[in-house]
Amino acid sequence: MKRRDFLKLVGVSGAASLPSVLTAEPQIPSPGKWSLSPNKLTAAETADLELRYENGSYALPAGSYHRVLIEPVSVKTFFHCPPSTDLKVAQYKTSLPNIKLEPKRVNGVGFREVKIVFPEGLNAGGSFALKIGNKQPDGSVKALINPTQVQNLTFETYTCLAGRANKNPWKSSEGKEMDWAKMGWISSLPHFDINGGRASKLRLFAPSLIQVDKPFSLKISVIDDFDNKACPSYQNDVVLEELENLSALPDRVKFRYSDDCSKTIEGLKVRKPGIYRVKASLSGSSKYFESNPIVVREKVENPIYWGNIHNHCQYSECWGTDLDTFYSFARDISGMDFVALSDHRGQKPVKGRYVSRLLRWRTGNADSLKAWKDTIYKAEKYNNPGKFVTLFGYEWTSMDSGHYNIYVPEAKLEDMDKYFTKRYTDYGFNIREMLKDTEALFIPHGHADRLPFYNLVHTKNAAGKELTPAVEVYSDWGGMYFPYKQFDKDSQFGAARNSDTESYLWVIDKGYKLAAIGDSDSHTGLPGRRTVGSCAPNHDHPQGLTAAITSDYTRRGIMNAYHNRHVYGTTGERIFLEVRAEDAFMGDELRTDESFDINVQVSGTDLIDKIYLYRGLEKIGEKSPQNQRDVSCVFENLQPSEDERPYAVAVIQKDGSRVFGTPVWVRKKSVPELTVVKNGDTALLCNEGNCDAEKINIMYSGFEHPFALPALEGYECGMKESAAMIWTQRWNDFKTMFHYRWHGEPIEGRIRIIGAEDYNVDFNRDFIFRKNRYSDDGKGNITFETGKMVIPSHSQGFDIMIKSRTDRKCQAVIELNRKVRTYMGPKKIVSKEVVVPLNGITQNRFNSYEISKISSDEKIPIDNKKGFYAVDPSMRITEVNESNNLYYLQ
Repeated sequence: MKRRDFLKLVGVSGAASLPSVLTAEPQIPSPGKWSLSPNKLTAAETADLELRYENGSYALPAGSYHRVLIEPVSVKTFFHCPPSTDLKVAQYKTSLPNIKLEPKRVNGVGFREVKIVFPEGLNAGGSFALKIGNKQPDGSVKALINPTQVQNLTFETYTCLAGRANKNPWKSSEGKEMDWAKMGWISSLPHFDINGGRASKLRLFAPSLIQVDKPFSLKISVIDDFDNKACPSYQNDVVLEELENLSALPDRVKFRYSDDCSKTIEGLKVRKPGIYRVKASLSGSSKYFESNPIVVREKVENPIYWGNIHNHCQYSECWGTDLDTFYSFARDISGMDFVALSDHRGQKPVKGRYVSRLLRWRTGNADSLKAWKDTIYKAEKYNNPGKFVTLFGYEWTSMDSGHYNIYVPEAKLEDMDKYFTKRYTDYGFNIREMLKDTEALFIPHGHADRLPFYNLVHTKNAAGKELTPAVEVYSDWGGMYFPYKQFDKDSQFGAARNSDTESYLWVIDKGYKLAAIGDSDSHTGLPGRRTVGSCAPNHDHPQGLTAAITSDYTRRGIMNAYHNRHVYGTTGERIFLEVRAEDAFMGDELRTDESFDINVQVSGTDLIDKIYLYRGLEKIGEKSPQNQRDVSCVFENLQPSEDERPYAVAVIQKDGSRVFGTPVWVRKKSVPELTVVKNGDTALLCNEGNCDAEKINIMYSGFEHPFALPALEGYECGMKESAAMIWTQRWNDFKTMFHYRWHGEPIEGRIRIIGAEDYNVDFNRDFIFRKNRYSDDGKGNITFETGKMVIPSHSQGFDIMIKSRTDRKCQAVIELNRKVRTYMGPKKIVSKEVVVPLNGITQNRFNSYEISKISSDEKIPIDNKKGFYAVDPSMRITEVNESNNLYYLQ
């Protein structure tokens, strides 16, 4: 047996074998040598953990310090995994020097910065140890090892020399912090591993929906108590329980070392329709583990595939061993059907730009271009259509527009300009405009917190599909599907974290047409783990999953399931959900004039506790099954309305697991659809709907109209420029989204909204985080005062949804306390006052007349004058499309 195989067998990974680039001697010697004892750790075990330091041949002057960013190797508890914060200085090889510890609070990504100060200096050869963990009743400190497996981890380290020291090689750095990675001292840092625990559990994965007598496979993985791959590798039998009507299932499967804790049984068949679950146990154990429910039908057209596409690995400020571990873990241990890596990238990867906070300390290589090359190569390497699908992706982070994940079906280095901006941009209009020319997905990531939905625009990509068809309603941050306080944010699966969080149900109630997906945002590099906590304090809930319903098991097929909204989310378990309103399924539209029923079938991994039916934000139905895992129920006699409404089903299991259904959007079928078209030199009023319209008012003018003006495109000012930016989005014929941003020195001012029927104000994240002041009298007068925006790429401001009146001019007037530069699209204005027209009325001079009736599919000549024709300006008639009632006849 080879040495590396023996080490793997006994549970030792050999992370101390650093890459050769790190073992080369640096030009300038390091001040000393760090180590972590022990450096081979086991997930979830208790250990005496010491960070040790031995000084080199040169003394450190009085007042010098080391600054170390201690990763959350130890946690306080396994529930949410809060990082340990107790430290204790201890003697190592020499007498203990005088040391002062200056720790800071735990950072959001998990590390805790500690400054180790030497008031009297540190002698050559001097040493000390720092015990890391949790304080015990006897005063000692013991570590509870983080239950997340990872290889070759280390700590960021900096050293600052105070004063002058005789004959040291770092004189040019005296008084400045020395970065150990930049100095080439990585081999002197404490590299260590956390390995998984011993085999204690099984995970069994089968298709959720299969056809009678159609072959399928069952995947079995062997894990520890925290969903890590078991270590040492399991070498024994897995015993399978016989299941009626299931053929070709062996009674036991032998796991060998080469199986690496994962094995697939091919060629299984089920002979009769029904709902099945396969049970298995570890050899010698009486505890059985169960597969996800397998729904078997006579005919299946669109199977269900499970995965998540928002994950991070070592190319973000995260843990994660490498991309081979990432993809093999997703496929073999978590049994995923599809997965994507979406590491943080704010701009186009280039040679020499760092891509990760921690990676350069671990390997010495954190070049963003090399990282993207590796990302493309490994995604291609593991992609196997029909077996395991990988997507290309990255996370674009914005304070103004929120965080979005971008996915493309193909990725090449020469095509980076198609889906990366050349420099960082904080504004969604820039990147959205760029992605319109691709076949991308642009998915918002909500953090279980407020998301600036007012920045969302329905945009088609190059394939004619919605660029943003879905939103993450759950991740390891918790969930935002339900309103605030419906669930406890500190529970196993979490909930909306703040009172100003707009829930998913609120979003669809407002008219946004978005599917619900469950995802991850895990910083572990281990997709599909279900543990309550990881290596980052905010990421303290189990990872979510998305069910993609499609007959095309390829990259484009999975992406099209998202584009078509044929997806739903869960908190991590493979719970079968089918929602059908007549012939429409989740993500579809139903057009009917009759009452309709919604049929629900659920097959859970635990007993079903509640099944809710929502119409937008309103809960209109609830079922409470008794001791059932498989439930079929009906919500009866629902009535369609003329306005389209979303009907969504959510499911709660007894164990707290949740299912987040995507709505079926329902409205009456018999609704008129009025528009104006040109026929030669004449304007025709057309009714393209399914029923007659009566008393249709038409307003005509040669030079003005009462509807919302076209969108004012966005323009981003320079990163160091003091300027305001204004852009708008045309929501429909009557609504305009008005955006105002300020970048630079503090300003005061007010906005007067004139001629509006209604308006709603929302503020961007920087405006809120900096606690700027504003007031709104509810009558269209909004005063505001900003602080200084010191971050070059960020701005402060607000978004106002304005519904304009049709009988008078509507405009927004910005009045400031001094002259400023304002960009209205590409137009630049320097003034204390800026007027932004929102509708087409200038003098309010219209000819108005009425057509008594127009039948379905009828066309009626209305005039041959050049100018604007506005149909039904008062919105008295409900139509299919409220955004096409304006026509200009040339």
